[in-house]
Amino acid sequence: MWQYKLTCLGLFYLTADVLGDSVDQPRSETGREKEEITITCTYKSSSAYPCLYWYKWYPGNPLQFILRDPGSSSACSSHKAENKLRAQTDSSKSILTISSLELSDSAVYYCSVTDDVGATFTRTLVFGAGTRLMVEPGDKTHSSPSVFVLKTENERDDTTGCLAKDFYPKYVEMYMNSTSQNSGVIKASPVISNEGKYSAVLVDKFEGKDVRCQAKHQNIWIKDDIFTPIQEDPVDKGETPADEDSNSCEEPTNGDRKNIIIIIIIIIIVM
Repeated sequence: MWQYKLTCLGLFYLTADVLGDSVDQPRSETGREKEEITITCTYKSSSAYPCLYWYKWYPGNPLQFILRDPGSSSACSSHKAENKLRAQTDSSKSILTISSLELSDSAVYYCSVTDDVGATFTRTLVFGAGTRLMVEPGDKTHSSPSVFVLKTENERDDTTGCLAKDFYPKYVEMYMNSTSQNSGVIKASPVISNEGKYSAVLVDKFEGKDVRCQAKHQNIWIKDDIFTPIQEDPVDKGETPADEDSNSCEEPTNGDRKNIIIIIIIIIIVM
């Protein structure tokens, strides 16, 4: 198994190495605001005195050390960055508990174990692959999405985006069409903002500029940039949403808003 080895010699650096030691974590966990969640990592260590560390990572930022737990080992002392954190560690696993969850707790959490290599001033850390924690909002007021069609300024590029922005609850379906083609109804994968609302994006190739998009939220179809709900689901009647309006296309006219939306779409795709 490939693992990351972090060596401390005054300076920190990462190298990839094949080690007998290993750390395994779940790929993702989902919690709810104000509630409690646990993340479990299992490990194997060749050290007689292992020490477990937990780190928190926001994409684009350095790792944050949040907790150290020796378990039954005397190799290190206990430490935690916040009172809401605690850990239970034994010879094969460490369970991190985060209480009173907040939206800002959404991050990637890394478990690591020390691996003694003999010298008191040299110690390595073997990392797991990380667990992405998604904290969903608790009770929150219903909010319908704002829907936008996004086109690149390059006329030779047929890439088109449909953005559904700032909605709650989470689930949404999206649809794009032009006079010559349609995307079909797609179940989107939303991401959450720090404000507790969701956004989702659908990207496809469409020729021409007569592209429209819609989002179905809470069983209501909402058209792009018009906010006129379609009360009946046209898909149930064998029709496609808004095909009757496909000859018209209105894009956001505010340049600043369009730039902001394009940045949002890139962030969503990267994540």
